Amino acid sequence: MGDKPRVFLLHSEMSPYRLPLFEELAQKVDLEVYFCQAKSKKRLWNASIEGYSFKSKVLKFINVGPLIINYSLPFELLFRRYQIYIIDDDPRLTFSKLVVFLIAKMFRRPVIIWSGAVEEGYYNKIEDLINRYLFAPIRHLVYHHADAFIAYGHKTADFLAKHGVPREKIYIGTQAVPQVSQIRINKEELKGKLGFSGKKIILFVGYFTKRKGIFELIEAFKQLNHDDTILIMAGAGKEERRLKSLAAGRTDIYFPGYVTGETKANYYAIADIFVLPTFVDPWGLVINEAMMFGLPIITTTGAGASELIKGNGIVTEPGDVEALRSAMEY
Repeated sequence: MGDKPRVFLLHSEMSPYRLPLFEELAQKVDLEVYFCQAKSKKRLWNASIEGYSFKSKVLKFINVGPLIINYSLPFELLFRRYQIYIIDDDPRLTFSKLVVFLIAKMFRRPVIIWSGAVEEGYYNKIEDLINRYLFAPIRHLVYHHADAFIAYGHKTADFLAKHGVPREKIYIGTQAVPQVSQIRINKEELKGKLGFSGKKIILFVGYFTKRKGIFELIEAFKQLNHDDTILIMAGAGKEERRLKSLAAGRTDIYFPGYVTGETKANYYAIADIFVLPTFVDPWGLVINEAMMFGLPIITTTGAGASELIKGNGIVTEPGDVEALRSAMEY
């Protein structure tokens, strides 16, 4: 590989939006990506490394509560040598993160923490105890001795600084490669093909979970009362039945299901406004995707990607139905 540094990267799962990034990085360094699992249960995508040339491996694992335990990882790393170690800061990887960190330090190699951590509440006493007595002490150890940090955005940088990381160790970058490419097609023509001729379209793309602000979005849209406007809720998830119940009887709220690839690109292409009313998102890649299609964005301060909204949209407070309605009206 010539003079390219040999780099180990630990990542939580085979995320489709990360694979192009790893492919690009592999052109610069001798990269080997270890995935802690192929896909978590909550994900609907079917990711594959087919067509990618970077070196990778999916580790064997077991789940212990919220943790992913990659029991073969210590043996994998003891017999391999890397010049740099990059670790995904996902709390589910606490065991694997600690293993990589200790082995890197044993070989006196630099460790980079790749983090999207933001302040987020815990929803029950068990999660709070796990965070306090397991995640937090290991996080403190790793944060204190890591050599550098890559943060998704300024919210993550603030989180890291709050937990004792010197600002000079933090590098902010948007490590996101949108999955969809812009379609150059007549918007009104495509609207006609999809059955939305003459309509203004407000688009949401994402998982149907409470934290995405989906119920607040439906309530805010109901208050608009514009005959020429359609709300497209593209996605799926555990709250789908309740969400559809809330929208029952509304012919102006459309649920196309989980979308990907060209189908998802088509919905971005016909949309007039994109909305992500999330309560908390470390980033929110769908905002990057919507911006590729030149859409005005409505989101909240809960989205890390809200820092990209500079004259091209409106940022509201999470859970504020009236502010959301007003933003869509505007």
